[in-house]
Amino acid sequence: NWKDYHLYKDCTLHPDWLYLSKFIDWVTSWDNWEMKCIDKDIKCPGNRMYGPDTCIMVSKEINNFFVEPHKRSPETDHLPQGVYYSTPHSKNKKTPYRAIVRFDGTSIWGGKHATVESALQASRKIKFDSLQILIEREQCPTVKQILQEIYETKDTPSLSRW
Repeated sequence: NWKDYHLYKDCTLHPDWLYLSKFIDWVTSWDNWEMKCIDKDIKCPGNRMYGPDTCIMVSKEINNFFVEPHKRSPETDHLPQGVYYSTPHSKNKKTPYRAIVRFDGTSIWGGKHATVESALQASRKIKFDSLQILIEREQCPTVKQILQEIYETKDTPSLSRW
């Protein structure tokens, strides 16, 4: 049930999209739309409205790239994306955090780390390296530009999503 997903809580629909014909016109204006997903918050981070000015059509690969791949437990929900606790029975208590990024269907290991900040830096490096690959692959100029703008935040963590 979509209502169970916190990512969709408090989302609204642009008035234009209450008309199926307008929604269909928007969707079909995208090349290869049959193979894409509607995304509400890659273009506009934190966006809660689905509409023609805030949404884009992206491949499933890009859509999944921006979502946390693992369901978090209450104990780890506060950790940044890409940072996890090492197993509780880990022999090395000096490195309680690990960096893991999911990309191209695999988990990319970023090592064990002593601090959340160190693990976050490792996961950010992997994430931005992976984003560069997505930019190179992307065919749609609109989506490519948005991804490039996100990539350009890599040296400014306060502006970055990761």
